[in-house]
Amino acid sequence: MCTLRYPSSGTELFDATSFPVLINLYRDDKTLDDSKPSSLTIDNKPPEVQLTIPKSKFSSGQNINITYSIADFACDEPSCGGKCAGIKSIEFFTLDSSFSQKVDIASNECIYSSNISINSDIFDDGLNSVFAKATDKFSQVSDDASATFTIDNTPPLALPIFLCWLGRSCGCQYIWR
Repeated sequence: MCTLRYPSSGTELFDATSFPVLINLYRDDKTLDDSKPSSLTIDNKPPEVQLTIPKSKFSSGQNINITYSIADFACDEPSCGGKCAGIKSIEFFTLDSSFSQKVDIASNECIYSSNISINSDIFDDGLNSVFAKATDKFSQVSDDASATFTIDNTPPLALPIFLCWLGRSCGCQYIWR
């Protein structure tokens, strides 16, 4: 990572874009040895994260499989298309701190997808959420993304129902709920 300053002691801010530069290589006697065109890209944009869950309701002991997709962009200008710092990591967490896991990715790609599996036993009965934030190689952090699901840890309950038919004896049956 580098900081661009102009002049070298200045604090000039540059627009987030990609622009052409010419790189010159000089010999020790200060004569030009070679020149190569390149581009300089100002990356000021954090990555974006999306989380998806194939189903929304889980029972005790089931694994919650969360698919995540991270996209990193250098800037919004068309000249930045396909350019990025790369993806460093993603961190998963719950707001009550019952779950936290960091995945080191270290990818130079601008798009990265994978999944994580979490045992449902760590969550309370009812509605729960897992959050994630990604960091690019310039340490820019995404906004939080979330996935919400329901945990049902309550076993079925047998309720007795008494049935009587005209002219017959009454009996007891169970209905499972």
